[in-house]
This record gives sequence, C-alpha cells and structure tokens, in this order.
Amino acid sequence: MAEINSLGMLGQHKNIPEWWVSKPTKVPFLSDLKMVFVITEELDNNKFSEDVNNAIMKFLTLTDKDRLEITEYIIKNYEDFIDSTDEEPLPIKHMEDIWEYVHPENIYVSRRQYGDRKIYIQIMCECDWEEEHGLQIIYRDGQILSRVSDQDGHVTYSDAYGLPESEDRIV
Repeated sequence: MAEINSLGMLGQHKNIPEWWVSKPTKVPFLSDLKMVFVITEELDNNKFSEDVNNAIMKFLTLTDKDRLEITEYIIKNYEDFIDSTDEEPLPIKHMEDIWEYVHPENIYVSRRQYGDRKIYIQIMCECDWEEEHGLQIIYRDGQILSRVSDQDGHVTYSDAYGLPESEDRIV
C-alpha cells in the first residue's frame, strides 16, 4: 500500500506491481464521475514526489466549466477523424453535444520521459467516432491542457512525432 494526500491509500496495480491504483474518486472535471487514478511514477522511500500530489490536486480543481472550455479541441479531433474516413458524422447540433460521445475510462498520472519531465495527467476515453484508438485528454502539471489525440501512449504531440518542443501543439 502507498498513500498520497490527494487520493488517499493506493493499492498496487494487479498486472504491473510498479503502478499504483486509487479507489474511485470524484472528478469535478467530469461532472463528479468517479474515476480510478493509475499512478505510474515510482515511489521514492515509500512516497510519491510532491509534484505528483500537486498535479493531482490541481487537476481535481478543474470543473465542468474547464471541460467545456476545451470542447473546440475535442471537436477538432472528431472532425479530423471524420474527414479522414468514410464514417457517418454523429448527430451533433451544438459543439457541446460532442461530450455525449466521449466515455472516460481511466486516468493515468505519469512523468514525461523526455523534455520537461513534468507530471502529466491523461484522461483515457472511449469515443463513439474512433472506436479503435479512443481519445486522450492530457494536462501538464494537472492544469495546463497539453494534448487531445487518439490514445497513442505519448503525452505531447512533439513526443509522438519526434519533433522539437517548438513544434508542440494540442491537437
């Protein structure tokens, strides 16, 4: 068992013992949907580093208002997918309707392996338009939108495509 102020007691992941899993926790960003947080950061002397706790605490201050403010990026991801396939468009009348087709599954907390080495929080979602790769919404330090993309295991656009930091972007 491990403990972190922002989430309480954590248990080891059933398949990856180096990872830690929270109990379902209300996430204000997702209308208080209860989500499990998976922390992939290693313990140091049986404790998580303070930046892990700080990022989670900052993320838990984001609300539905913050989620709705990033709708344009979710729409861009959706439109890019529809434009590149022969899939039928979803019946979206208002931009905010896109959220009806986004289904959060897990939240991962990890340290970026390159560049700034900050803590990134990935909201992993299924989505009705991209059933194979889903959707990820990523926040640097728990509060700065970093990326909206399919689930590819990278926390930044520049990492995903081997680009310099100067070419990083959200979508």
